[in-house]
Amino acid sequence: MPMTVAEGLDTIMAALGMRSLDARLSGVGILNDAGQLLVNSHSWQWLHRPRVDLPFVTDQSTLELPTDFDELISAEHKEALVNAFNIVDPATGMALRTSQIDVTSYQYYAWVTYQNNDDGVPTPRLELWPTPATTTDEGAISIEYRAGWTRLGTTALEHADQTVIPIPEWLIPLFRRILRATAKGWEEEDEAAIEVRYQSIVGSQLFLDAQDRDGRVVATVGELDGGAAQSIPLVRNYDYPVADPTSS
Repeated sequence: MPMTVAEGLDTIMAALGMRSLDARLSGVGILNDAGQLLVNSHSWQWLHRPRVDLPFVTDQSTLELPTDFDELISAEHKEALVNAFNIVDPATGMALRTSQIDVTSYQYYAWVTYQNNDDGVPTPRLELWPTPATTTDEGAISIEYRAGWTRLGTTALEHADQTVIPIPEWLIPLFRRILRATAKGWEEEDEAAIEVRYQSIVGSQLFLDAQDRDGRVVATVGELDGGAAQSIPLVRNYDYPVADPTSS
């Protein structure tokens, strides 16, 4: 069954030998720290999210990404007339934006940058070039992404018995191990710092087993082959003329 916040707090107290959590400690903070260490330790399949459609907005060169966004895996434009939708690094994207290169509206470039939100927290967004000049299209871009840790708020303490820690059940043993190491690493750093404890976990059989279990979520079956789609020839409509090779 799922692990609740209450169980997580009990794990912290057991690791530190406490009957109740010290008022100086933030139980939710330790849970979130452990969660961040967990999701950053591997490119987990369970963090892949279903495709999300993003809009094209006239004269708007940036798009908001999902609140749980962490890593862009792929993106494509759903309009058949768009010849290319390219994901580039920020340096390349900014160089293109400041250049005088003229491209058609059938070719776009996109990259991820961060900008502080109203609370001062760096928030990812998708930058576009060239800036869309057409009418607003609510579902122009389809992205596939990997989510990050879903942060537990302080309100989680108010309903600790009912608030579920957002991880698969098969990952609970590993999370519990990381949680104990996080608590002891912060509070008993003189014995062993958190990075030392964490390193011993990511090299353990428990961690390798979790990676293996995660990999079985989507088994590798090779490239898809066959089907009706392969009987249709690929046709590209280019916006520039091609000279007749038989003409002199």
